[in-house]
Amino acid sequence: MNPSARAYSSDKGRFQVIVPGEVENKILRLCVEARGLEAGGVLVGHYTPDRATAILTDATPPPRDSKAGRTWFHRGVAGLQRLLAKLWSNPKREYYIGEWHHHPADIVAPSADDMRQMKNISEDKNYRCPEPLLIIVGTHRYEQWNARFFIFPQGADPTELKEYPT
Repeated sequence: MNPSARAYSSDKGRFQVIVPGEVENKILRLCVEARGLEAGGVLVGHYTPDRATAILTDATPPPRDSKAGRTWFHRGVAGLQRLLAKLWSNPKREYYIGEWHHHPADIVAPSADDMRQMKNISEDKNYRCPEPLLIIVGTHRYEQWNARFFIFPQGADPTELKEYPT
């Protein structure tokens, strides 16, 4: 495991996520590039052989047809289907894992819209992701990682994941 990786887990350890430093840095860079507007994109990764842990390998920038304001964001879809099909077909078999979303403030709680969107994704068979991950990243004056992680199991309440030492 990358020594700069962060690990997150639910209380009972059912859900686990590893975020390599490169993915964290990319998300932070994309947040800075948003210049005070909300932003977001798709999380890509793979699972350990026992499927107990998702390992993030990439975070996409907002698709070109995304729309953003200071307090709202609508992720577009331009190019995502092609990208995800390409990732699925390569030998590493990477998957859609969820979404990352930037709030240009220190508020790192999902909005009602965020909650509704993630619940819909968990139930939409086209995503093939019954337990999507949502990372909410808030702006920090020192541009440090200020994020919360939520998993949205299909048919169940969302669960927050907490960081644990790697």
